[in-house]
Amino acid sequence: MTRHLRVDEKSTVPPPSVLTRREREVLCLLAGGKRSAEIAVCLGITEATVEVHRRNMKQKLRLSTIADLTRYAIQQGLASS
Repeated sequence: MTRHLRVDEKSTVPPPSVLTRREREVLCLLAGGKRSAEIAVCLGITEATVEVHRRNMKQKLRLSTIADLTRYAIQQGLASS
């Protein structure tokens, strides 16, 4: 069974550099409150591609929820105010 790490376990969460440029773009928009459909329009990609990026980010960062991704983006300074 895979253990999903919480964002507050900072030392065990991988750095943003493990994400691709596009994944970081998606993460910033996601943390800014955009929905998948809105992110797709902003980036000129399909909603299905956004979902793939979200799934890949959760896997790479060992996070389990979108809320965890959002907290991660904020803690790493990736979320714009």
